[in-house]
Amino acid sequence: MTASQTGYHNYAGFLRNYMRMDVRGMSSYMTRIYDWESNVDNICIRKPYPAKSTYTNWNKCVNSGADFMAADRQFGQGYMTRTRSNWTSLSTDLVRMQMDTFSLQTNCNRN
Repeated sequence: MTASQTGYHNYAGFLRNYMRMDVRGMSSYMTRIYDWESNVDNICIRKPYPAKSTYTNWNKCVNSGADFMAADRQFGQGYMTRTRSNWTSLSTDLVRMQMDTFSLQTNCNRN
């Protein structure tokens, strides 16, 4: 009962997939969290989140956000090491994050 009231299982699933850098899993849980929080807001303050259909492209928006977080985590793991960082790999992560930023700006706008 507690998990259904707090949404813990959604946030735990998202964190688990974030630690694995699983973009598909993060996207799935991001959508579940959006739906859950929208329902809670509708119950508590009678104002749900905007419908996913009001966004330019919901699926690309969520996937870009998840891919950005995975690239950021991978960059952090490659940068924060005791040994010398591999800047070829790190620059690839930075480019990936920049491309995701452009995708987020394009697809996460509301119609």
